[in-house]
Amino acid sequence: MEFHLSATNILVILGAIALIILLVSVLKKVIRTVLVIIAILGLAYYVFLFSNMFKDPNQHANFSIDNIKQKYCSNIVTHSDSVKCYMIVDPIYNDIKSKYTEEELLDLERNPIEYLKVLNQAINRNKSDILKNLSKNKEQQIWDNFINDLKNRYPNQQIAQ
Repeated sequence: MEFHLSATNILVILGAIALIILLVSVLKKVIRTVLVIIAILGLAYYVFLFSNMFKDPNQHANFSIDNIKQKYCSNIVTHSDSVKCYMIVDPIYNDIKSKYTEEELLDLERNPIEYLKVLNQAINRNKSDILKNLSKNKEQQIWDNFINDLKNRYPNQQIAQ
């Protein structure tokens, strides 16, 4: 059996080969684009998953007077730590706890801006007594350190001075 190719058959075969090469190159680009899109979506998911941008409304913010008290009073190592805890944080903590119920504080935790307003009000109400006690003990610098620490911790918020 002899196999003869006519000019038409050769053109059809060459056209099919060209079409296959064209489809492969287009599919490579499509597959590459799809993989890039999947990688970008995966990265975006990772960023949003581990950021605080989309918190569950029932999950409390990491901002509360209890967290502040724990930060400054749970690990007292130096004299400065004890002064911050007992002369600054305790009066502010007690002021806020005396003015708000636990339910109100939980509601405030969900709204850090309102909580910062409450914190600022408590700082302003207690500031003169705190500064008096600190100046008696020549510890005024600790007040500045505390306020600067709060400013660094909540950089986009106005903290009372």
